[in-house]
Amino acid sequence: MAAPRIFWLCSHETLRYEEIPLFVEAGAEVIPCLGDPALLRFDSHYDNESHLLYPQWRKHCTIPTPVLEELRRIDIIGKRGKLNHAEAELFNRWIDVMYIASFPDIVNNVMDWFRGYPLFRVFGHGDFTNYSRVMDFYKMDKNKFHQHNKYIWSPILASLDLPEDPRIVKNKLYLNAFVSPERLGSQWIGRKSQPYISTTISYMDGKHPAREIYDQFTRHFKDIPSLVLGKNTKSAFTGSADNIAGYTDTSTFHSKIACSRMFIYLGFHSNFHLHFTPIEAISMGVPVLFLERSGLAQEARDFGVSNATLRQIGMYRDIQELSQAVKEAFHHFDFLENLTLNQSIILGQVFSRTRALAAARTLVNRVQEYVVQNRQEPYQEPALMNASPGTLFRKLTIKQDLPKEQGQMFRFGMDTIRSLTGRPVHSNNGDFIARLAVPGVDTPGMLIGEYIEFMETGLYAVSVNIKAYQPTSQPIGTFSMGTWIPNFVLYATHRIESIQAGESLFTLMVNVSPESSEATKELRFYWEGNHPIEISNLYIQKLT
Repeated sequence: MAAPRIFWLCSHETLRYEEIPLFVEAGAEVIPCLGDPALLRFDSHYDNESHLLYPQWRKHCTIPTPVLEELRRIDIIGKRGKLNHAEAELFNRWIDVMYIASFPDIVNNVMDWFRGYPLFRVFGHGDFTNYSRVMDFYKMDKNKFHQHNKYIWSPILASLDLPEDPRIVKNKLYLNAFVSPERLGSQWIGRKSQPYISTTISYMDGKHPAREIYDQFTRHFKDIPSLVLGKNTKSAFTGSADNIAGYTDTSTFHSKIACSRMFIYLGFHSNFHLHFTPIEAISMGVPVLFLERSGLAQEARDFGVSNATLRQIGMYRDIQELSQAVKEAFHHFDFLENLTLNQSIILGQVFSRTRALAAARTLVNRVQEYVVQNRQEPYQEPALMNASPGTLFRKLTIKQDLPKEQGQMFRFGMDTIRSLTGRPVHSNNGDFIARLAVPGVDTPGMLIGEYIEFMETGLYAVSVNIKAYQPTSQPIGTFSMGTWIPNFVLYATHRIESIQAGESLFTLMVNVSPESSEATKELRFYWEGNHPIEISNLYIQKLT
């Protein structure tokens, strides 16, 4: 069965971590757009495919790599969905579903040319506005949405339809919020927790409502040690703001919550918006105290949980009542442990990945007939058919994840490649980014010394990314690959005699014959020890 192809037009990092693997597991191919710089101020590694939490969508995609990159480099967000004829036809040939998050004007413009399914993925604005009002501001015709037979309204909360014009909520595909514990990497430390409460409020240096929520939080919890996490520039605050953590990397963010006594969720004081952080806290076992007027409580009510039950598991009428409850519960660990157990049982069912997966499979089945009619090229199996969170939340390794189809290209981080010399280089966030070799410190030898057991027959381009701090004419090293059949026979070799400052890419053209396909192959980069270099990535592309 041909898998539907979903173009993922969304710059929300957590959503991408969660929903791309979900749709792949449901039977779709998902192609994420490149990050929009205007929306990714704090997410500099958004497009870093070697990052641990970057979903490995390429392994499940059958579109040739050159076409993939051409699609992804069309700036649909910047163009607000208004593409020229050639760009539109490229999407119509290769894509079946356009997943468009948040922006009704882009959906409106995409419907003018896209023949597949435009899916409007919505997360709510809070009570101060809704999508219908935004459409009124842009003078959009809501009848256009109502009359489009493939348009899909896809809310993350069950109640998001209520404040909207009925014409834009047709063909509803409700896909609930959820989180994956394997992504979080932390658990509440219970009686060893630190004596502070945590919360998240983001973009306080740019959005007035967020600053108002912070001021409200500070007033009501001024006598309680607190830590405010989120995407904020700490330097933007004047005066006393010692409880603002500023932007942190993902692992630090979750560990700070896991170390706190409780997590406090104020949200936007709205039933029509929900952040992922309280769900993450619940998943990590952190006690969460939240407001009756919140997306967290409303989603639970829509699921069938009564207000009486919610009051027993951390819901409070207003911020005054909530702050008093924090003071009373701060040192009562029996109460907190019972609270987190019940939240896990009850709210774990509300924010269930299993429910979301069923909804994703509903979408795959809904568009299947169109896929069969629209698919122009013969169907090919993707490189990896059995999708699961375990395969999607790990780094690529050349022992398991080599490209199998023509045009596929995978990038491998050096932390997954065997080396006999050099040392790891980490980013400020603690991510492994390169391997460094320094003369007089590191012994000349194999910066890459990796064995590969099996490769499909065909022609491959095998490339290594090398960074030099200054130009040199001295010998750098030898990049080579060969096979043992039974003696070692070279496929290709590249002796690097000199190098320019900055990053350079060196490529071997490797032709794997039927005779050597199953033989052991060896990939080498021998560093001669004369010049400092960093190796950051290895690329393997199947050309034929």
